[in-house]
Amino acid sequence: MNFLYPLFLAGALAVVLPIVFHLIRRSSKDKVPFSTLRFLQPSPPRLTKKSRLEHLFLLLLRCLILVLLALAFARPYLEKALDVANTAENPQRNLILLDASASMRRASLWEQAQDALADQVNQIDSAALAAAYTFDHQLHPIITFEQWASAPQADRAIQIIRQAKQRQPSWKATHLGNALLTAVDLLEESTRIGEHSEDHQDWRIIVIGDLQAGMLLDGIQGFDWPKGCVVEFHPIQEDSGTNAGIHAIAQPSASSGLVENEGARVRISNAAGADRETFRYGWVTTPMSANVVSSTEIYLPPGKSRVVDVPETPPGFGPDLLKLVGDDHPFDNLAWRVPLRARESKVLFLGAPSQGDTTQPLYYLRKAFQQTRRHVVTIDVHPPDQPLLDDLLESARLIVIGAPLGQSVADQVARAIEAGTTALLALSDPALEPTLRTLARDPLLDLRPSQSQRYALLGEIDFQHPLFVPFADPRFSDFSKISFWKHYQMDFEGHERARTIARFDNGLAAITQVSQGMGSLFVCAFGWQPQQSQFALSTKFVPLLYAFLDFGAGVHEVNAHYHVGQEVDLSSLTAEGGLTIETPGGEAIAMGERQRFTETSQPGIYRIKTDPVIRFAVNLHPSESNTAPILEETLMGLGVPTAQTTGTEAPNPIVEEAQRKLKAAELESNQKVWKWIVLAALVIATLETLSAALISRRQGGAATLAGTR
Repeated sequence: MNFLYPLFLAGALAVVLPIVFHLIRRSSKDKVPFSTLRFLQPSPPRLTKKSRLEHLFLLLLRCLILVLLALAFARPYLEKALDVANTAENPQRNLILLDASASMRRASLWEQAQDALADQVNQIDSAALAAAYTFDHQLHPIITFEQWASAPQADRAIQIIRQAKQRQPSWKATHLGNALLTAVDLLEESTRIGEHSEDHQDWRIIVIGDLQAGMLLDGIQGFDWPKGCVVEFHPIQEDSGTNAGIHAIAQPSASSGLVENEGARVRISNAAGADRETFRYGWVTTPMSANVVSSTEIYLPPGKSRVVDVPETPPGFGPDLLKLVGDDHPFDNLAWRVPLRARESKVLFLGAPSQGDTTQPLYYLRKAFQQTRRHVVTIDVHPPDQPLLDDLLESARLIVIGAPLGQSVADQVARAIEAGTTALLALSDPALEPTLRTLARDPLLDLRPSQSQRYALLGEIDFQHPLFVPFADPRFSDFSKISFWKHYQMDFEGHERARTIARFDNGLAAITQVSQGMGSLFVCAFGWQPQQSQFALSTKFVPLLYAFLDFGAGVHEVNAHYHVGQEVDLSSLTAEGGLTIETPGGEAIAMGERQRFTETSQPGIYRIKTDPVIRFAVNLHPSESNTAPILEETLMGLGVPTAQTTGTEAPNPIVEEAQRKLKAAELESNQKVWKWIVLAALVIATLETLSAALISRRQGGAATLAGTR
C-alpha cells in the first residue's frame, strides 16, 4: 500500500496521549467534608512506579481511532491497480498516429518516422490490439483494428510497415488536436459494449512525428480524457539546417471581369534555432527555377517573422510565384499568388448631369462610389427623358433614378428590372409618383408627403435582409443618429410583391423592396440630400449603396487565397453543363452538381473554367514553417495524459515525478480507501463511547455500594 500524503502518518504518534492519560493516577472521586480542609493543599496526579494500565480494551480503542485518522489523512491507495493485465477479456489497445503533414518533407524525417513506426509495431504484445493511421489535418488509415484482428498474427507488423512505405507526406497542416480526438473516438468504437469497465481499460495512443511547435492543437484543451488512456510522443528530430518559410497574405477575392490591382504583401518567418539570418526572395517562373527575378535581400533573426511588400515584376513577367532562397529545407519556400483584382461595376444614373451641385443626388452618388481595392465603379449619366440603348441597360448593375422619367424610359427600366437588374428610386420629389407607378407596375399606387411636423428616425430595420446583414453586428446597427427632415408616405399595404425592410419611428415605410420578375426595385421614402435628410452625411450611406450595388447581381467570385485542404465555395458560380476546375498538375475535375471543391491537395494556381477564367491560389499553411520542437510541458498543460517519450533526449526527472504524482492521485481518487477508514474510525469511536459509559457506570455503582456499608 502507498500513500498520497505520507507526512500525515506522523499523526499516528498521537497514540502516546491516551497511554499517558491511562498511566496517570487520578484523585479519588469520593469527597469527605473536613473542617480544616482549607489548611491543606491539593496533591495533583503523578506517575509513579506503581502506576499501571487499567481498562486495556478502552485504551486499545482510543489508540486505534487515532491511527485510523492518520491513515485516512495520508490517503492510501493500492499500487498494484496501476497495471492492467492484457487478457482476452481486457486486451490492450494501441493506436499509432504517424505524422504525414508537409513539415515531414524535410530531409530524412519521413524515413526516420517509418523506422520508428516499425520499432513500435514490433513491441506490441501478441495479445494486444493495434491500428495505425497517418495524419495531417485528419486521419488516414494504414490498418484498422478490424484488419489487425483478422490478419494472421505473423503478418500484422509486416502489413503495417509495407503499407506505410507506400505513403508519402501530404502538403496539409499538422492538426494534432483533431488527430487525438479522432483517435479517442476510434478507440471507443473498437471497444465492445460490456467488454470491460472504463476503470480498467488500457488505451495507448502513440504519436510519431517531428512534433513541431506549429502544430494546431484546437479542441484538446479542457477535453475529458477517458480513464486508462495514455498518449506517448516519439519525436523525430532533424538537427541540421535552417528552416525559413514564405507565405502569401490572403487576398479578399479573385473575381471575373476584373482590373488587376497590385500592392500585395507576404510574410517571411525564420524558425527558432536557425543558424542563418539572411535570405533572398523574388519571382520565379517555375518551382524548380533557379533564376530569381527582382531578388530582394531580407535580414531575419531566428524565431522572428516579417511582413514585406512583394517586389516589382519586369514587364511581361507573370506575378504568380514567389521563391525564398537561402534555406536548407525548401518545402515551404514557395508562395503562390493571384493578384488582387477590383471588380468592375457600372451604375446608370437617370437624371440631370449636374456637376458640383450639392442639392442633387448625383453629387453624393459620385462621392460614395469611389474606386477601392475591391470595386471600380463607373457612373453613366443619362437624361431621364431620352430612350436608352439596350447595351447601356444590359451593362448596368444598378440603375439609380434621380428625376421623373419619360414614359418610354420608365417602361425600358421596368423591363430591365424584370430581366434581373436592381433599381433604386429615392423619393425626393412628388413628381416621381408616375415613375414609381410604372416601375412598380401598380397604377393605383398613392404617394403623398408625410404630415408629421417633426423629423423622423429609423425605428425598425430587418437585419435579416441581405441589404442590412452587414449592419447586424451591434457595433454597426445603430441608425438612430440619422434624421429625416422630409419623407413620403407610400401605400404598399396589400401589395403582394412588396416587402418593407425599414420603417420610420412613426410606423411609415422607409425602404421597400418590390420584386419584379428576376430583379428588384428598392424605393426609399426619402431623399439623401442634406436638404431632406442626414443620410448622405452619415457613415451608413456608402456601405448601404454598395449593398444595393451587390444585391442580386450574381457576382461570380471566390476568394483569391486558400490553404491546402481548405474547401472552396462555388455556390455563386454557374456554368452550362457544370463547372470544371484545372489543378496545378493539369488534371481537369468536373464538379457536376457539387458546389464545394475539396481537392485542394497541393499548392499552386487552380483555374475555374468560366468565361473569363477565374484563378485562385492554394498555399501551404503558415504553421508548418514553425518547425521548432514543441515542449512536452505544453502538451501536459493542455491536459494531455502523456507518457514518457522515447526520444534521443535523457528522461526528465521532473516530468517523470509529475507524471507519477498524477497517476497516483488518479488512482487514489478512483479507489477512495480513505472513506472506508473513516467509517471504521466512526464505528470504533461509537464502541469506545459505549465502553467508557459502561465502565463509568460500573465504578459508580461499586462506590455507592461501598458507601452504604
